[in-house]
Amino acid sequence: EDVRANIKAFVNFRDEIDEIKACLRVIESYFIDLFGSTCIVHFAGHQGSGKTRANATIIFMSRKGWLLLNPSDASTFRIVETLNPTIGIDEEFTSNVRLVLKGGYKKGLGIARMEKIKDGKFAVKLYNPFTCYNLSLKDTKVFDDQLKRRITTIQMIRNTKGVEAYDPSPFRF
Repeated sequence: EDVRANIKAFVNFRDEIDEIKACLRVIESYFIDLFGSTCIVHFAGHQGSGKTRANATIIFMSRKGWLLLNPSDASTFRIVETLNPTIGIDEEFTSNVRLVLKGGYKKGLGIARMEKIKDGKFAVKLYNPFTCYNLSLKDTKVFDDQLKRRITTIQMIRNTKGVEAYDPSPFRF
């Protein structure tokens, strides 16, 4: 109930089911290691509908949440490998990050990179991209059919009645 109350303080959803999905995402983030796969959550809506605020609210309430703006693929999978956080991506991302998202929904998939080791030699390192990803994007043209099958959408509405008129601080929760 505290999760729901905190979300409702900052975000208005179009439907109650979308509010429930957001609450479940926060809870799921704390138990993601127990699952073999998860969906990618997409906050969708018109400009000014609260997509970024919803993403920030969910991310800041989630386990080790990081809200990123246009991250590179290398920074994304290295952050995930090192910290296993909940990742929120706002506004846009590169086609290479799209590939990370395609593999990041399922445990056991690896991103291979050559890493320099002792004596100037190189070795293959597999990075684990599996974690909870949330997206707040206006343009959904970046979603191909494969990515669309892995996404659950939370529809936002342009209505700030009864909610705080600012984005939450990470220290709020």
